[in-house]
Amino acid sequence: GTILLKKNRQFSDPKDLLFGGRVGFNSRLGKIDDEATIFGSYPLIKKALDTLKFDVSYHVDDGYKKVELYKKSPIIFDFNRESTSVIPTGITFSIEVLNDLEYRIITNESFEDLWIDETFRFEEKVNFGTFEFTISKVAERTNTHSQDKILVQLHSIENLAYSFKNELDFEEVNSLSSILTMSMNTSVPEKSIDFINALIGGYIEQNLIDKNEVALNTVRFIDEQLAIISDSLNNKEQNLENFKSSENIAGLSIAGSMIVDQFNQIETE
Repeated sequence: GTILLKKNRQFSDPKDLLFGGRVGFNSRLGKIDDEATIFGSYPLIKKALDTLKFDVSYHVDDGYKKVELYKKSPIIFDFNRESTSVIPTGITFSIEVLNDLEYRIITNESFEDLWIDETFRFEEKVNFGTFEFTISKVAERTNTHSQDKILVQLHSIENLAYSFKNELDFEEVNSLSSILTMSMNTSVPEKSIDFINALIGGYIEQNLIDKNEVALNTVRFIDEQLAIISDSLNNKEQNLENFKSSENIAGLSIAGSMIVDQFNQIETE
């Protein structure tokens, strides 16, 4: 993955509007290192993994090793991620497609002292202790690995985030560039490509949120300052009117009026 780190011309603190502030990069090298740290941060990586639903993986055993079926599985294992507090990680669900309507599922370990070795219908809700899930067929993949036993494993997104974090490598294109590249060594290139794209997408989205927040704070700060200045000007104007009345200078000469006008203009500025 490659991303251009654009120079930020936006004030980070609204008060910097008054005092000149700090704008843009302190140094190019510092910016590259900072952004690489952000890309490798746990919250950003976790968000990318959540978006891609990498907490479920599908494999087949070809007799020599397990091969991951990324975007090629003839079935989809799904559960409610928002309401599920505990998921059976570390357990392998062996699923055999029997026909267009049914499948057989076997677990290799127990969860909450329960095992599964039973036949269910596709789309049927299955209760595995407190864990509830459904399995559906992917119509366009019915001829791909449909005769094999699909091995499904569930993963902790938190643990995955640390794993992906350790697999990410960052480097600069050259010493004078503000382009950052990131890469991974992987046995499933398509999966890593999707992850890096999701990571960059999440970074851009977070940048936009931050910029919008700064813009809103800046507008709020300006409005507050305008209100204070407006109140101050009103008080000055009232004081001037009171002074005119008390000193009876309403009938000043033309030259005197011009001086008062100049005074008012200076006060306004």
